[in-house]
Amino acid sequence: MARLAMPARPLALAGLILLAIALALFLGLASALLPAWFIFSALLVPAVAVLLLVRPEYALLACMSLVCGLIHPAFVPRMPVLGSSLAAADATLVMLTLYTGWALATQPRPAASAPVEGGRLLAVALGLFGLCLAISVATSLSVRDLNPTHVLGETRDLLYLLTLPMALVILRPKERQERFVIGLVVLGCLFSVGQILQGVFKIPVFGDQGISVLETLGRQDDSTTRANTLGLNVIVFSLLLTLGAYALGRIRKPLFLLAAGLLFVGIFLTFGRTTFAAVFICGLLVVWWLNKSRLPQLAVLLVVVVALGSALGAYWKPDSFSAIYYRLTSIGEEIDYGYSAQWRIWEAEAMVPLIKEHPLIGVGLGADYKGASGSTLRPELNRYVHNAYLYMGGKMGLPALIFFLLFMAGVFAIGRRSALGHALPWTRVVGAASAAMMIRFLFASITEPHLMSDYGVIVIAMAGALVYLSAARTATAGPPGMPLPAPPANSVH
Repeated sequence: MARLAMPARPLALAGLILLAIALALFLGLASALLPAWFIFSALLVPAVAVLLLVRPEYALLACMSLVCGLIHPAFVPRMPVLGSSLAAADATLVMLTLYTGWALATQPRPAASAPVEGGRLLAVALGLFGLCLAISVATSLSVRDLNPTHVLGETRDLLYLLTLPMALVILRPKERQERFVIGLVVLGCLFSVGQILQGVFKIPVFGDQGISVLETLGRQDDSTTRANTLGLNVIVFSLLLTLGAYALGRIRKPLFLLAAGLLFVGIFLTFGRTTFAAVFICGLLVVWWLNKSRLPQLAVLLVVVVALGSALGAYWKPDSFSAIYYRLTSIGEEIDYGYSAQWRIWEAEAMVPLIKEHPLIGVGLGADYKGASGSTLRPELNRYVHNAYLYMGGKMGLPALIFFLLFMAGVFAIGRRSALGHALPWTRVVGAASAAMMIRFLFASITEPHLMSDYGVIVIAMAGALVYLSAARTATAGPPGMPLPAPPANSVH
């Protein structure tokens, strides 16, 4: 893994930025004047096709960015299809599927490599989960006779697990893996820039749901804006990769401070208490696994940043500082009588009896589990569960939940083994960050349905693909210190 540095030609970077701005303005104008079918057929599809033919790893990143809402919804309208609608990300997923099939059919089969320890667990767990998903869709549509639109709507999010085998094919060359990871960190920085535009300048770059007034236990602070993005998992993954690269000395300190600082601000502006705790623990684990000697330095840096930020906030925006401090110190009260916690408890009380009644196949994808006690103003909330474990276990059955968690456990085991082993620096960084992301998802899924949402599923799939591919590179290279076998005498170089 080469040491990262700023671009050698700043004019080229400036030109790329200007091109991106011009493209955004063009798409904005086009979306205002042209119908959705034209956006798809004349703009989106050719752009993704070019990426697939030139840099397919960037097409994977494009799919992630569309799933996580990097582009404002007004710029990528949904295309009406069969009484429902097709999102831009779904169209990209279809194109990735076609490209992967073409690549498998035309590209030469790679040479056999040493098996990855734990790889079989990933394949078996994911295959059994796919079987559970197929059974759940079939029973929801036939036996339970649920609304097909609702069934397919919840199934759609889980289909982004297909990006894992696609990534295994597309990212097989190590150069593509490295470009993908660097692009992923850049994507996380772009989401963080959007967070700053939302939280500081109150510009809803991710849509109207991207900004809201900070509220804690009914106490609102109109001067403080809470920024939200579906790309939060991308930001966290990028931060963990950046921390890992710095812990092993693979990234220069100025670049680390710039990237990590930007990503940290993007996370902070969510004011998510569970997110803060999970990111702190995951970041600590990444540095602990890779290079414990960096911990004191990073701890001092964190204390300085928090102290300086608190002092500046208390001086310039005392009301906002007070509201943020109250939010961070009111977790106990929130659990006792907060509206957010009580809502989640109410969902659990409605779902747990149904899980006991239908433990094997659940109540069905797209099912309304709240019944007469549900909302009449927003009926979609009657199908939604904040807790991902209750969501998946209740809708698809406990076997599906167990297999999915086994898959995540396999990603964690391979990643941790790579991080702690004497492997390539690249493998150690990717392994540590991917393993830590599984812990992040286990935390976050208590309060948010990441395991049943496309923006969570695609990041889990990418982490699984990266950790497997990086471990396979190490297995092929052999144990540390072992030289690669010499080429035959008559080989051509």
